[in-house]
Amino acid sequence: MQIRQAGCIFKTVKKRADFVRATASQDKIVTPAFVCQRITVAEPAATNTYHIGFTATKKIGKAVERNRCKRRLRALTTEIMANMRPSHQYAYIFIARFVLLTRDHKKLQNDLRYVLHQFRKQDTDSAD
Repeated sequence: MQIRQAGCIFKTVKKRADFVRATASQDKIVTPAFVCQRITVAEPAATNTYHIGFTATKKIGKAVERNRCKRRLRALTTEIMANMRPSHQYAYIFIARFVLLTRDHKKLQNDLRYVLHQFRKQDTDSAD
């Protein structure tokens, strides 16, 4: 599935192997509402294409709640990532947490900005 927003293309990560690889990766940042893991993409996409994946475990609730969490994450990422332009060489995997259902949208935006800023900071620290 592809989502287009503000001149960006968001490709959805769907393969289980990618989610398992993200779990094994130590490259993650935890917020109250979600966990964001990132993995290196085998073949980086074009400059305006991003790979993102969403998951919600059964701990969150029934299918309705899990789907609501994934919809909120999908809307949030397309809104924020289109403006912040994170690195194209990574796929970002978002794991919903229970708090996501009730957390204010403005706080979710701040959480995602924090995550992307931390990843960018890690990239610049490793480049030095």
